[in-house]
Amino acid sequence: LDALLSALVAAKADLDAQNKDGATALMMTARENQWVIAEWLLSAGASANVTDPDGWTALMYAAYNGSGLVSKALLAAKADPVRKDKDGWDALLLAISTGNGGIAATLVAAGATVPKSAPSANTPLQLAVMSGDLASTRLVLKNQPDLGAADSQGWTPLGIAANNGLPQIVMELLRAGADRDAKDKEGKTALARATDNQEAEVIALLGGAWDKPQPAGGTTIDVPCPI
Repeated sequence: LDALLSALVAAKADLDAQNKDGATALMMTARENQWVIAEWLLSAGASANVTDPDGWTALMYAAYNGSGLVSKALLAAKADPVRKDKDGWDALLLAISTGNGGIAATLVAAGATVPKSAPSANTPLQLAVMSGDLASTRLVLKNQPDLGAADSQGWTPLGIAANNGLPQIVMELLRAGADRDAKDKEGKTALARATDNQEAEVIALLGGAWDKPQPAGGTTIDVPCPI
């Protein structure tokens, strides 16, 4: 592969050439998380900021597809962390919406900021919760978003997390001050949604009845706790 790539460079091949869909080789390596090839292309002079017909850059492909090492290589090569596509999505929102919290944190460190709204019917916090990713949720919560912002069905982030059985995210939202009594357009609270889906951990976190699991036998160990 190294010999082939070197031969293409020696032949003055256009490293930023785009296929019929407008994708460059760098974009495709970002999509497939081929970070070794991505680094080689960048070192050979490929541009990190070429866009496809939809306005996507290689960094957006990497963020959307969870290609963390490629994201870091692109940022090191001066990829623009705040560029938006034609619909207003940037790499950070793409990472958050697909549950790639590690990449989202890398983008924030590079200068990207979590916006108050997203180019969709959902807020960044709702997108993070729907992805089921705790890291993305925590990242958005650092920016003190509107915890009570509801979608078109009246579902708050807490309602979404409860319905989807995400106890760690439910806990984070409660710690941040989410209203557990908020109701959606069907008049259901987060607890009601969790109850409908028999999400035992979430039910307990929201103050519902908890049937404590009974031990099936074995050895009981008491661990002293100074608190």
